[in-house]
Amino acid sequence: MGTAAKSRARYSMDNKDGLMAQTVVDTREDPCGAATDIVFRQVDLGPSTLGDTKCLKRNDVNRCDQWRIRVNVNLIDATATNSGSEIRHTLCHEIGHTVGLWHYGFGDPYTGPADRNGADNCLMSGLADGGQPWTRSYGPHDIVAVNTNW
Repeated sequence: MGTAAKSRARYSMDNKDGLMAQTVVDTREDPCGAATDIVFRQVDLGPSTLGDTKCLKRNDVNRCDQWRIRVNVNLIDATATNSGSEIRHTLCHEIGHTVGLWHYGFGDPYTGPADRNGADNCLMSGLADGGQPWTRSYGPHDIVAVNTNW
């Protein structure tokens, strides 16, 4: 992963407003191996996909144990006004999927439109490169879901 995307991945996980700061999820620097929970990749995903998330390995209770997050930095650079902010939004969004969060209105009981209390957050899909705080944070119901399930 490129330097800019790598620094934003770290920031999305463990900075003052990253996943670890908002929930009970912890982060560690392990060499990539059996203890790795998320592997980040920078790849071309075509003309319309900013990022995606896939389970790579399930544990003995069929819960995903290792994830792969891919970010389409070339598309972000070509379409975003502020590519750094959009990389950060995309990473926050995809990391949210690794802890069980969904897009708005697709069956997740925690993040449906009525539960957002009028606040957007990084689980909203699409280009959102303005750098607003909501593009790099999880909503109150997202946080409850993560803290309840993990």
